[in-house]
Amino acid sequence: FTNTRCGICASRNPAFYQTLGNFHQVLHIAYHPSSPYSSCIFSQHNPTENDNRAYFYGVYGGTPRAVIQGEVIPVQNPMISAEQIDAHLGMMSDFRVSTTNTLVSGNTYKLSFEIERVSGTGLEAIRVFAGLAEEEIQYNAPNGETLHHDVFRKKIFNDTAYINSAGNPRTWEFEYTMNPDWDINEIYSYVIVQDNTSLKVKQSASSLDSPTFIGNNAVEEV
Repeated sequence: FTNTRCGICASRNPAFYQTLGNFHQVLHIAYHPSSPYSSCIFSQHNPTENDNRAYFYGVYGGTPRAVIQGEVIPVQNPMISAEQIDAHLGMMSDFRVSTTNTLVSGNTYKLSFEIERVSGTGLEAIRVFAGLAEEEIQYNAPNGETLHHDVFRKKIFNDTAYINSAGNPRTWEFEYTMNPDWDINEIYSYVIVQDNTSLKVKQSASSLDSPTFIGNNAVEEV
């Protein structure tokens, strides 16, 4: 969670992105809540949905803040450490997730995603968030930042879903109109699957890549 008018964000984001650069398997999304600065252009583009993600994690009211695998990181400098990311690597997941973002016609696009249980049994309720983000945006922000990564643009789906036993994947498809403010070449879809109560991330994927398969059953969280 960051803001283009936040001076502290400008001072800490470079180290944050340098750390992320060593972990290419990490899915990163930058949300821009309206607090502490409602005049942030990325926040103004979609204030309600940016704010809702901050409320979802209980971090609305100040930036910068970081959340890893659904776990809110206490305010610290640097925002995250390599050790904090390492602690989550190699974990196994009961779910496989994939997503695509494709042209339908004209200015209409389709976000599709599939969730499949690959291990474990029984019907399970999970929280699913699917959205669109812009991979890179060049913008001379008031806080001095010029390159902005993985900027959240739009929520497509956010609800509880029920996943059946292994071998019975569920698929969702949603059409949307490409906003003229977005760079078509930079827009991608992403999906985050979380525990319905603890918010722990169970699996994620973006249309930029796909999950890494481990063995024949469980898949690595990415």
